[in-house]
Amino acid sequence: MWNLRVNKGSAIILATLGVSFADFLWLRMRQAADEAGRANAREVGQIRQAGVFDDLAAAARPRTIVRDLSFIAPESEHACEFVVRNDTAYTWLLSEVRTVCRCTRVVASSNSIAPDSEGTFTVRYHAPPKNADDQRTLTLDFARAEGQGQAQVFLVVRARVRTAMTVVPSEVRLSADGRVQRLEVQNFSSDDWRGIEATSDAPCVSVRVDPAPVSHPGEKPRQVWRLAVSEVEGRGQGEAPEFATVSVKAASDRHEQSQFRVYLPASRRGRVKPESIFFGRVPAGSVAKRTAVLQLPAGSGTDRPPTVRHDLGPLLTVSAKPLRTDSFLLELVLNSPSDGGLVRGEMVVEHPGLDRKLIVPIFAKGADHEE
Repeated sequence: MWNLRVNKGSAIILATLGVSFADFLWLRMRQAADEAGRANAREVGQIRQAGVFDDLAAAARPRTIVRDLSFIAPESEHACEFVVRNDTAYTWLLSEVRTVCRCTRVVASSNSIAPDSEGTFTVRYHAPPKNADDQRTLTLDFARAEGQGQAQVFLVVRARVRTAMTVVPSEVRLSADGRVQRLEVQNFSSDDWRGIEATSDAPCVSVRVDPAPVSHPGEKPRQVWRLAVSEVEGRGQGEAPEFATVSVKAASDRHEQSQFRVYLPASRRGRVKPESIFFGRVPAGSVAKRTAVLQLPAGSGTDRPPTVRHDLGPLLTVSAKPLRTDSFLLELVLNSPSDGGLVRGEMVVEHPGLDRKLIVPIFAKGADHEE
């Protein structure tokens, strides 16, 4: 606090000189502020001379050094060299190295960096085993050799890990509206491909390959092949799986290959359980009964019954009854065949909630059928 007390004698002097009390107070406050400023400047000079400000600035300004490896192969190893400069007036001592995983290591040329000098740090980077945009950050903590203070440096390694054949995106989800989905097959190998072949393991998925690639000589990827994937009308419930696997092979000396999944629209799939119906042996003059459950997609309801057809004529009768939400109970009654032989046929189930016909195989043995 400033001492601004005025005694009686000073008041008489001020009155004689014609100086108001308010002016006197302003002069005293300015004088006290100037004295405080000079004292603070002396203290700051002493702190700067001790180097405390340099260390505080070093700690407040973490250095970040980035190395971008661009496109590299999975599980490949790389050595990245980082140069760290000590721009303070005091020696840095390496106190701790923090890494994100054991597969990334740091080798230091020295555990100390002199003032206004540089230190070299080599990071051993091991790429992940699959396609990824990878980034790993290592932290170097330095302590000041002369007293308190610290500095921090971040070493960042970035890489785009790609297999020789990379499919983008890595999976496809088809929508119920039947839209065609497009993908790219990227060539990150060292040679051009003469062509590619794509095949699906499910007949309900169609894959078309553009006849010619887009080439990027001297760049990565060096070739880009385009695919068009769509859903086609399946023949039965066995041909409408949750997903299909598409295999892609390159026409090249190294025979690069890859796979990706195509997920079918879940909202339009239905199923009959069991997927096939076996009546067993049916004695002459008797009937056999079986039941099955038609499970419709969510939201289909049971206000509209399914249409059920089969190729067994008068031997088979099928009825449908609402079972619960979005499902029907199918009751099948099979008459004994007159010739006593083997019965084999198909039941076709259709419903407005389904996007395809469901085909269920039916088997039975007559009384005279021999194994």
